Amino acid sequence: MYPGCRLVSVTSVPSLAAKPVIDIAARVPAGSHAADRQRSLSASGWTVPEIIGSHDCSFRLEGNARTAIVRFFPEAMWPTAHQRLFAAWLRAHPADREA
Repeated sequence: MYPGCRLVSVTSVPSLAAKPVIDIAARVPAGSHAADRQRSLSASGWTVPEIIGSHDCSFRLEGNARTAIVRFFPEAMWPTAHQRLFAAWLRAHPADREA
């Protein structure tokens, strides 16, 4: 889909209980938009990208339940994308998983 995709959900954090929803962060290159990939996303079972907060998101659904989410962050937002940073922090600081 995009180079630089990362699994960012708490399911990526060892020994942490989490909802079974896969959460992916995708860095969108400058000058590109998630909607540019709408055809390939839809063909792969993802919803049409929609704006949620500061970025676009697309979902995989099983009935009405989300089974996966991909968050499309513009390249300029990538270094501060909190969803990506939070999971990375928990993976790097095991003691904080219990807090």
